Amino acid sequence: MALQGTIDTFELTEVVRLLAAGSKTGVLRLEGSRGSGRIWVTGGKVTATKVDHAPRAGTHAEALFELLRFEDGSFTFISDELADAEGEPADPEEVLDAAEALLAEWRDIERVVPTTRAMVTLRRQLSRGDVVLD
Repeated sequence: MALQGTIDTFELTEVVRLLAAGSKTGVLRLEGSRGSGRIWVTGGKVTATKVDHAPRAGTHAEALFELLRFEDGSFTFISDELADAEGEPADPEEVLDAAEALLAEWRDIERVVPTTRAMVTLRRQLSRGDVVLD
Protein backbone atom coordinates (compact mmCIF):
# COMPACT_ATOMS: atom_id res chain seq x y z
CA MET A 1 0.00 0.00 0.00
CA ALA A 2 1.37 3.41 -0.95
CA LEU A 3 -0.09 6.35 0.96
CA GLN A 4 1.11 9.90 0.55
CA GLY A 5 0.01 13.44 1.24
CA THR A 6 0.84 16.62 3.10
CA ILE A 7 0.41 17.36 6.79
CA ASP A 8 -1.70 20.42 6.00
CA THR A 9 -4.22 18.04 4.38
CA PHE A 10 -3.94 15.13 6.86
CA GLU A 11 -2.54 15.63 10.34
CA LEU A 12 0.22 13.24 11.32
CA THR A 13 -1.92 11.92 14.18
CA GLU A 14 -4.67 10.97 11.71
CA VAL A 15 -2.21 9.12 9.49
CA VAL A 16 -0.72 7.16 12.42
CA ARG A 17 -4.23 6.24 13.59
CA LEU A 18 -5.14 5.11 10.07
CA LEU A 19 -2.09 2.84 9.91
CA ALA A 20 -2.93 1.42 13.34
CA ALA A 21 -6.58 0.81 12.45
CA GLY A 22 -5.54 -1.02 9.29
CA SER A 23 -2.87 -3.06 11.10
CA LYS A 24 -0.36 -1.90 8.49
CA THR A 25 3.31 -2.83 8.30
CA GLY A 26 5.87 -0.47 6.80
CA VAL A 27 7.49 2.91 7.28
CA LEU A 28 5.90 6.35 7.39
CA ARG A 29 8.40 8.93 6.11
CA LEU A 30 7.93 12.62 6.85
CA GLU A 31 9.87 15.40 5.11
CA GLY A 32 9.47 19.07 6.00
CA SER A 33 11.30 22.33 6.51
CA ARG A 34 12.30 21.15 10.01
CA GLY A 35 13.95 18.00 8.66
CA SER A 36 12.83 14.44 8.24
CA GLY A 37 11.72 11.50 10.30
CA ARG A 38 10.41 7.97 10.12
CA ILE A 39 7.92 5.87 12.03
CA TRP A 40 7.99 2.11 11.50
CA VAL A 41 4.88 0.08 12.22
CA THR A 42 4.35 -3.66 12.29
CA GLY A 43 0.77 -4.89 12.41
CA GLY A 44 -0.29 -1.33 13.24
CA LYS A 45 2.04 -1.10 16.27
CA VAL A 46 4.94 1.37 16.46
CA THR A 47 8.20 -0.58 16.46
CA ALA A 48 10.83 2.08 15.70
CA THR A 49 11.17 5.84 15.21
CA LYS A 50 13.88 8.15 13.97
CA VAL A 51 14.03 11.93 13.67
CA ASP A 52 17.09 13.25 11.88
CA HIS A 53 17.25 16.59 13.73
CA ALA A 54 16.62 14.98 17.15
CA PRO A 55 18.93 11.97 17.39
CA ARG A 56 18.61 11.94 21.20
CA ALA A 57 14.87 11.36 21.17
CA GLY A 58 14.95 8.30 23.41
CA THR A 59 11.36 7.11 23.16
CA HIS A 60 8.80 6.78 20.41
CA ALA A 61 6.77 9.53 22.11
CA GLU A 62 9.74 11.92 22.12
CA ALA A 63 10.38 11.25 18.43
CA LEU A 64 6.71 11.66 17.54
CA PHE A 65 6.62 14.90 19.58
CA GLU A 66 9.39 16.24 17.35
CA LEU A 67 7.47 15.22 14.23
CA LEU A 68 4.23 16.76 15.52
CA ARG A 69 6.04 20.10 15.69
CA PHE A 70 6.42 20.14 11.89
CA GLU A 71 4.35 22.99 10.50
CA ASP A 72 4.72 21.82 6.92
CA GLY A 73 5.79 18.75 5.09
CA SER A 74 4.78 15.71 3.16
CA PHE A 75 4.48 12.08 4.14
CA THR A 76 4.77 8.79 2.34
CA PHE A 77 3.96 5.35 3.71
CA ILE A 78 5.87 2.46 2.16
CA SER A 79 4.42 -0.97 2.88
CA ASP A 80 6.47 -3.87 4.18
CA GLU A 81 9.64 -1.86 4.87
CA LEU A 82 10.96 -2.87 8.30
CA ALA A 83 13.39 -1.03 10.57
CA ASP A 84 16.92 -2.35 10.94
CA ALA A 85 16.46 -2.56 14.71
CA GLU A 86 12.87 -2.94 15.76
CA GLY A 87 11.94 -2.49 19.39
CA GLU A 88 9.07 -3.80 21.42
CA PRO A 89 5.79 -3.00 19.59
CA ALA A 90 4.04 -0.03 21.20
CA ASP A 91 0.38 0.89 21.07
CA PRO A 92 0.11 3.90 18.71
CA GLU A 93 -2.63 5.50 20.81
CA GLU A 94 -0.41 5.45 23.91
CA VAL A 95 2.52 6.87 21.93
CA LEU A 96 0.29 9.60 20.48
CA ASP A 97 -1.13 10.47 23.92
CA ALA A 98 2.37 10.84 25.38
CA ALA A 99 3.61 12.85 22.37
CA GLU A 100 0.59 15.16 22.50
CA ALA A 101 1.18 15.72 26.24
CA LEU A 102 4.78 16.72 25.46
CA LEU A 103 3.50 19.02 22.73
CA ALA A 104 1.07 20.70 25.14
CA GLU A 105 3.93 21.29 27.60
CA TRP A 106 6.04 22.72 24.77
CA ARG A 107 3.24 25.12 23.78
CA ASP A 108 3.11 26.33 27.41
CA ILE A 109 6.87 26.93 27.33
CA GLU A 110 6.61 28.80 24.03
CA ARG A 111 4.06 31.19 25.58
CA VAL A 112 6.56 32.15 28.31
CA VAL A 113 9.93 31.98 26.55
CA PRO A 114 10.01 34.42 23.63
CA THR A 115 12.59 32.47 21.64
CA THR A 116 14.62 29.31 21.99
CA ARG A 117 17.58 31.18 20.51
CA ALA A 118 18.02 33.24 23.70
CA MET A 119 21.20 32.48 25.63
CA VAL A 120 21.67 32.84 29.36
CA THR A 121 25.17 33.92 30.38
CA LEU A 122 26.90 34.96 33.59
CA ARG A 123 28.37 38.42 34.06
CA ARG A 124 31.49 39.15 36.07
CA GLN A 125 30.00 42.35 37.47
CA LEU A 126 26.43 43.49 37.94
CA SER A 127 25.24 46.82 36.66
CA ARG A 128 23.34 47.22 39.96
CA GLY A 129 23.90 46.10 43.53
CA ASP A 130 21.03 43.61 43.50
CA VAL A 131 19.16 41.51 40.99
CA VAL A 132 15.69 40.02 41.48
CA LEU A 133 14.58 37.04 39.42
CA ASP A 134 10.98 35.90 39.38
